Amino acid sequence: MFKIRKETLKFALGLCSKVLAPRQAEEIVYRSLRLKSFIYENNAYLAFSANGGYNAVSIPGMPLEEMGDPIDILVEAEKLVSIIDKASVDFILVEVIDGEIVLISANGENKLRYLNGEAIPLLPIYSNEESNKVGSLLLKDFNSYCKLAVPFVTVDVHNELVMGLCIEHGKMFATDEKKGVVLEEIGIDCNKIAFNPLAAEIVKDLDVEETVNFYLGGADGAEEPTHLVLEVNGIEIFVLKYKSHFPTVEILSVKDRCNRENTNTFVVGRLTTLQALGRVGVFLDQNDLLGITPGNGGILLETMDARTGELGKEFVESDINVEEELLDVKIFVSFNNFRILLEALNVDVVEFFFSSNSQTMSIVSDNNFFFLTKKKVN
Repeated sequence: MFKIRKETLKFALGLCSKVLAPRQAEEIVYRSLRLKSFIYENNAYLAFSANGGYNAVSIPGMPLEEMGDPIDILVEAEKLVSIIDKASVDFILVEVIDGEIVLISANGENKLRYLNGEAIPLLPIYSNEESNKVGSLLLKDFNSYCKLAVPFVTVDVHNELVMGLCIEHGKMFATDEKKGVVLEEIGIDCNKIAFNPLAAEIVKDLDVEETVNFYLGGADGAEEPTHLVLEVNGIEIFVLKYKSHFPTVEILSVKDRCNRENTNTFVVGRLTTLQALGRVGVFLDQNDLLGITPGNGGILLETMDARTGELGKEFVESDINVEEELLDVKIFVSFNNFRILLEALNVDVVEFFFSSNSQTMSIVSDNNFFFLTKKKVN
């Protein structure tokens, strides 16, 4: 038996649930949470762990208000979350009543089936020796890098070449081959590591003033590292490490080519442009095509509904004094990718670089490089 604050239990459930498999998608052990109570230096704690098959979380010990006999059980996380979310009480009482049923007391009594805690799939293993550390960052810095990079991660789970976030020699990369980003000087100098961006979603709930330490770990019996391990004040997050095919060299070559070829510019206010996109987006159909014509002190944004022929046009004035005539060039890019890029930036004014010959349009902001691939129009 143990008694725990609802908010403490809710916090741990929130972290662990992010790595678990969807209900009915996998065996119950991959959808379940291990709860293990113990005594350490005369204080009672509850350890949590969850393994969704690909990613995992381990929380070494959260304080308990009361504890009877130690328990070690595996319960289906979704059912426990449902009980806790509906609870209006401050404390939750958990008691094993027989070999199959655990009683959760929170605004009434709720019975759940459980398995022995040792039924949880083995978590990846790693050494936390200093020599095995990939690097360290303040969590608030890691969060800020991920906030910029995650919008550029591919959503195509079959495109193994560019899956996930990638860090290599002080840079962070993300791309879906239509848009991408290179973040400079992130403070981790390591060989190429591509990993599941779920890491960013999990750690954002932790104290941003803490330090996150990075290690490589492996599934039991694996010859090569299979996971990137993020350790924050004892909490361990294991996210899948992808094969090292991420095209960092190719992305850097795009950056170099853009720096050489993209000599024309247009400068606009970020929020003003986002508002204009919202208005012309009403006329957008499934082709996802945005026309951009720079010049005359700003840029002209155009969309068209191919079914009705209706046009959406908005002129966005430049935030600086631009006196050139309307350029004899119209750039076509993905409407959604252009919007994603603008939303990711944390600046007031955006300067775009382009040329009529280059296949990409780029931005350099705080020494970080962002690019969009131009769309071909028949």
